[in-house]
Amino acid sequence: MRPSSTSSSEPRGALVSLAACALAIVCADVTFRASRLGISLRRESWYIVRPQLYSDDARGADVVGIGDSRLGCSFNPFTLERFVEVERGEHLRAWNAALPGAPPMAHLAWVRRALTHPHPPRMVILALSPYMFSSHLTRAPSREALTSMYRARDVPWILAAGGSPEDGLAALQADLFASYRVRPRLVEVLTDFTGLRETASVGDQGYEDHPQIDLPQQQRRAANRVQSYRGELLRANARFGSEQQGYFLESLRLLRDHHVTTVVLDSVSASQMDAVMGPDSIYPEHIAWVRAQAAAHGAHFVDGHRPPVLEDGDYCDVDHVSSFGAIRFTSWLTHEHLIAIMGGRRDARPAACSTVLDLDDEAMPGWSREGTAMSSPITLAARRTQQVVAGYTGRGFLTSFPEGGGDVDRGRATSPPFVLTGDHVRLRLGGGSVPGLAVRVVVDGRSVAEASGRNDETLRDVELDVRGFRGRSATLVIEDEAAGGWGHLNVDDVAVCP
Repeated sequence: MRPSSTSSSEPRGALVSLAACALAIVCADVTFRASRLGISLRRESWYIVRPQLYSDDARGADVVGIGDSRLGCSFNPFTLERFVEVERGEHLRAWNAALPGAPPMAHLAWVRRALTHPHPPRMVILALSPYMFSSHLTRAPSREALTSMYRARDVPWILAAGGSPEDGLAALQADLFASYRVRPRLVEVLTDFTGLRETASVGDQGYEDHPQIDLPQQQRRAANRVQSYRGELLRANARFGSEQQGYFLESLRLLRDHHVTTVVLDSVSASQMDAVMGPDSIYPEHIAWVRAQAAAHGAHFVDGHRPPVLEDGDYCDVDHVSSFGAIRFTSWLTHEHLIAIMGGRRDARPAACSTVLDLDDEAMPGWSREGTAMSSPITLAARRTQQVVAGYTGRGFLTSFPEGGGDVDRGRATSPPFVLTGDHVRLRLGGGSVPGLAVRVVVDGRSVAEASGRNDETLRDVELDVRGFRGRSATLVIEDEAAGGWGHLNVDDVAVCP
């Protein structure tokens, strides 16, 4: 019996139909990719724009900070660069690779992107917010990176992190189809008529300034934001443990295997956050697990939860700091932790020098002080309206630029006596060089040597010749009688040297 032509043509017809359907989908996606709508939706996505900007930057970065918006506000890459230049003599480039709401799923995508860049980083900072491994972490926003940041080549790492085959398929589809990458927003625009948003801001090396607000406004914002964390952090509503743990561990493993110095940072928060981070919360379990995993993978852990340089007034709400807060936080992070991790300072003095005034104690025992410029001169970082101050040693330094004041304030500070056991006095000195500013070595009421700054906030080593007064008792007088621009001094680490 002759086979029916109809039955033999059915498979071919089905294949032709499927091919036509696939071609139509591909053509539609290509059209969408090039359309104004497709371009606009990609440009408004932080998760697409910022990673692409990093990949397109041929210079890359030596230090990359990865985290959510907490790190985005608090990590100033230019402050880190300045401190490393002054304290180690190195010219590094830093990048703030934070994204709003970005969990470890996004961190792993950033790590992969950084490691495959032509200029891979030598240090990566992984910042973790306290809710990152909460069972109550909202699923949809926390998985935005899956379709926006991952590519087909990243599927093995998704699976290695414990992701499901469906997650790998989602990343593959997003790589193939532009419409799938922006699907949630596309649906909103087409069905809810929400309209397009502004193009995602990119900042400078990933960092953007955030304005200072007054304390009452910060307290109101913090109170509202803390309420939203109750569901994610309190044990009555949540438990510790989520899919994000696998992505964090895979990031640690990849960085360790590529010999990249890794710093795990517990991100910043204001005092109001303590209401949801106590023993009734998952935070103690969270931080204990994070510390243990960092140690197990050879990473350094830094507790940035409540850094001593930040007060509630430095925040814009309960966990996002202002630009001045970012300078202070990054100064503390770099000076107190990262410099040591990088190998320590390279601007140390000769061992024969003996420090007589370290200027770390805010009480300044034995000193006499007068004037508003010296009301509370010891600080742990730049004042909130100062530029970046680098070059100090120890915990803090003295500045005649008072909190809430500035160059117009005047004052004088006189040290307790010390013996000139050597021929030179060396001190770290920065600030202005205008008339009325001086640091003097005084013997028997007479100034025998003096110096001032260079109209630059950086503290540099200055040597004063006192060889004719060896063996005599002396005091150090810091005088600020200037009232105009650069009318202040920064002083630290006074030593007597051979």
